[in-house]
Amino acid sequence: MAVEWVIAAAVLVGASALLWAFSARMTRRIEAAVPSNGRFVEVEGERFHYVEEGKGPPLVMIHGLMGSSRNLTYALSGQLAAQFRVITLDRPGSGYSTRHTGTPADLPGQARQIAAFIKTLDLDKPLVLGHSLGGAISLALALDHPEAVGGLVLVAPLTHPQRLLPLVFLSLAVRPAWLRRWMAHTLTMPIGLLTKGSVVKGVFAPDPAPADFATRGGGLLGMRP
Repeated sequence: MAVEWVIAAAVLVGASALLWAFSARMTRRIEAAVPSNGRFVEVEGERFHYVEEGKGPPLVMIHGLMGSSRNLTYALSGQLAAQFRVITLDRPGSGYSTRHTGTPADLPGQARQIAAFIKTLDLDKPLVLGHSLGGAISLALALDHPEAVGGLVLVAPLTHPQRLLPLVFLSLAVRPAWLRRWMAHTLTMPIGLLTKGSVVKGVFAPDPAPADFATRGGGLLGMRP
């Protein structure tokens, strides 16, 4: 029995190493296909990536879960830039913004970091647009940091606690954290490659997904560990 356990452990380690290497290689290919396209600023030890367009009153746009600033610069920000100074950011840990180990990713934590981002850019109570999970963060921002918000625009927002986690998001609830990190660096990429077509179709249904959403819309970035 001991020998069988040793063999099983060796197989698991070997498979994990291969999957980890595959995920790292695919991550490099994704980042080459969808490079950063904005500016960077240091905020409380984290590096925020953001895109700025237009002139006028400031408008900060916050994307949703597994997204990036490209979701909102795909078609929306260019239309708003005629009337606003549009700042579309990558949330901490998304797109090309960093989130170091130990930095909270909950709603109050992300709201606090975005409030610091707004202060760093000296935006003086901008209008804030939040999409999906970005809507929940926008609400937390307004409740916890009213001095940082002049008004809210909520687009298909998450506004109420959910009793049950939707099936597509179950991997985000994996405990403990080390197991979640292991899954992120081994299983996320191959599963994402196998299911990306159906996931994107479901996100855009009943409309068809844009043909270039994977690159111009930043869809591929959401598959990285």
